[in-house]
This record gives sequence, structure tokens and C-alpha cells, in this order.
Amino acid sequence: MITGILAAHPSEASFSDVVHDLQAIANDPIYDPKFEGAPLPQVHALNCLKDVFTDAQFGSGTELHMADTIEIAVSCLESHVYDICYLSEPTFMLTYA
Repeated sequence: MITGILAAHPSEASFSDVVHDLQAIANDPIYDPKFEGAPLPQVHALNCLKDVFTDAQFGSGTELHMADTIEIAVSCLESHVYDICYLSEPTFMLTYA
């Protein structure tokens, strides 16, 4: 959904601001293991980042954010929450490709 909004209204939301916000959410720590299996904003942010980086219409705009996104994805591989750990691998692989 975020890619559709960014594509439809590029003047209303700065691409860099949106990517920075998604990176911040994806990088938020999870303090309590009881959230295992619960909807987590980090999971949604990682999904959105994956979609942004794989959507051809954003092309060169993603290059500036690639290193930070890869760093976040790699750090998520160590997460104790399965959904975040699982999702970080495809995010990392798609941003690196």
C-alpha cells in the first residue's frame, strides 16, 4: 500500500522521509518476548521497505537508502522474534540484488 501512496502522491510525501520513517520503525527494539506471533509494526515496516526496494518506479531513489536498509535487515537476522528474523532475510537479499 505504501508504494501505491508514494507513487500516486509524490509531492505530498517525501520519498526519503517515508523511507527514513520505515527504517526507524523496522529498527525499533522489541523488549518483551510475549509479542511473539502478535502483529508488530517492525514486520510491516520491513515488508514496506522490501516493496519500495523492489518496485522499479522508485529505482535510483532507493540507492541513497540501501546501506542503512541492509544494516537494519542484517541486525534483524538476530531477532528473537521469528517474523522479524524471517522477513529480514528476503529484505536483505532484495536490497543487495
